[in-house]
Formats: sequence, C-alpha cells, structure tokens
Amino acid sequence: ADPSTITVLGLQLSPSRGTIVGASNKGSLAVWSTAAITAEAPSGRSVHAHTSPVYALAATKKYLISGATDLRLWDWESIEHSIEPASAATMSIGGSVPVEVNALTTDAQGTQLYAACGDGVARVFDIATCAVKEQLRPRLHGGYLTGIALLRDGSLMTTSADGDLRQWDPRQSACVWEAPPANRRWLSSLAADPAGPWVVCGGSAAPTLWHTETHTLHATLDVAGPTTAIAFTREGIVTAGSDGHISHWALSGALASRTATRVPCVYSLLPMGGTGIHEPILAGGASSAIDVYINPGYYSSQLEWPR
Repeated sequence: ADPSTITVLGLQLSPSRGTIVGASNKGSLAVWSTAAITAEAPSGRSVHAHTSPVYALAATKKYLISGATDLRLWDWESIEHSIEPASAATMSIGGSVPVEVNALTTDAQGTQLYAACGDGVARVFDIATCAVKEQLRPRLHGGYLTGIALLRDGSLMTTSADGDLRQWDPRQSACVWEAPPANRRWLSSLAADPAGPWVVCGGSAAPTLWHTETHTLHATLDVAGPTTAIAFTREGIVTAGSDGHISHWALSGALASRTATRVPCVYSLLPMGGTGIHEPILAGGASSAIDVYINPGYYSSQLEWPR
C-alpha cells in the first residue's frame, strides 16, 4: 500500500521483546526489530494480512493475532524471520454479514482470545480449536463494542460506542456490573492495569479511572478533546487523541507530563515495558509514521511504514 494512505490502527510487542508489529487500515501489517526505535535509519517490512482494515492486534507466546472482519493467527517465528509469512490459522466471527473486530486481548496462558466486535457482542475463542466458546451479549445495546480488557480475577471489561462500560463474568456469560448512566458518553478506548485493580476508559468525554473491586470512580483525567488511545505504563497512565499531545498521568489523576505528537490523531499506544530507567512508548494513528518516545516528555524519532 502507498504509505501516504496508511493509518496505523494497532501496535503489538512480541513476547521476546525483539519485534514490533503495526496494523493498518489497508489490511497490512508492518514488522520492525525493536532495535529500530533507536536506529538512525530504521527499516521494516510489510506483510499482506487481510482484505479489510486490521483494527486490532494481540499476542500469546506462540501467536500474533490480527483482527479485521476475521481473525488470523501467525506464528511469531514466521513473523519474525520469514519474508512472506503465512497465517497458521483463521478464526471466523460467524454470520452472513461481515463484522469487524475492534479490540482483542488474551489470557495469560495463551489459551483464550477475547474479541470486542462491531455487532455489539464480545466473543470468547478457544485458541487451540479456533472455535467460539462464549458470546457475551447485553440485553440492551445501541452501539458496537470498541474495547475489551481482561481483569486479574478473570472477568472482562468492555466499552461501546454508545457509552457503556460493562464488567462480565465469562463463566456465567453474564454482565455483573455497568457504569452509572450519568457517566455514559461515546467510548472508544479501554485499558486494564495488569498490576492493580484499575481500569481506565476514554472517548468523547474526559477519561475516567475506575476501581474494579469496589466499582467506584477514582479519578477523571483533564484531557482536552476526545481520547482515542489509552494504556497503562509502569508509572501510571498514558492517553492520546486528536489534541496533538501524548499525556502521562499518575494513578491519582494528576498530570505528570504532556508532549506534542507529530501524529494528527493517535489510535494506538504501545508502552514497551522493560527494566530501563525510562519506558519507551510508541504512538500510531492517522499517519504512516509512528512516533517514538524514549522517555516521558521527550519525542525521539519516528518509524516509517515500510513500502
């Protein structure tokens, strides 16, 4: 695809931490070595993956998983070392009308895949058989699902375009909690803290941080404009959207730093973890270039989408 028409919709780090993968609106994936983020002339390669936009990525130790109007599993070995990798398996959403997969996450064991879909249903897949195990369908829903996150207790959180934030027990296929109606606005981004009982969601209204065990609103983040990407970092929370900034927040809700971004609208944030003094963060969106931040408050470079 012509890089000038590329929008980056998802970013994923490999379990080995040696590879970065991007997902695009043109159905392609881009693959870079993590060394590219500090290289003077970083280069990557493009992989044709789907015939429709790739909205989401997820990973297990064995597979990279890409979500479009179907789901494809790719062996990490193939993604990292083959010039033209072939998908290892395909998962079908089902139905006669194409349904997009807007967000993905997996369990720690790499046995189950959770998909937030455009028909308002959250699907649970068995990765070994590629079959749908459960369908979490709200009784009343006016919007497609935009986000999905797995909590430490095994329950799921979902967000929707009509502003619903819901918690699910997949074992019972039941919704066990939803945010009060007063807080409902268009929601487009969701993240769960892997180290604590927190979930944060954002959209047309200011992002909100919730305590998942007490179901209480803990903080509201003072963001100007819609939030289209959100993630937890080692130090707190990072948000971005169309306001031209990457913002870092403490769990108290206090702003820690704000840095200008070169991507007009950010759709995906990738905190890279690690044990260094600072945690690198990648930001992709309405541009063929991905912003690289080596530490909070400091723009470093860009990764260009490969031709």
